Amino acid sequence: MENKKKIIPLTGITFGLKFRGMTRKELADNVGVSEEEIRAYEEGKKEPTYSIALEIAGVLRCEMEMLV
Repeated sequence: MENKKKIIPLTGITFGLKFRGMTRKELADNVGVSEEEIRAYEEGKKEPTYSIALEIAGVLRCEMEMLV
């Protein structure tokens, strides 16, 4: 039986972007990833590394826990 790890969508990114008045492109540029990767994190299609999640939280000025 295959034990697949479930990826949790980082829906807090969407809220953080709206709250900060930022676009995905601006966030992506500040973090150093593509806009498509940011979208994939939001939708739970890709899991960011710890350092990327920390960077996203830093740019959005929130705790990492607020991203989920």
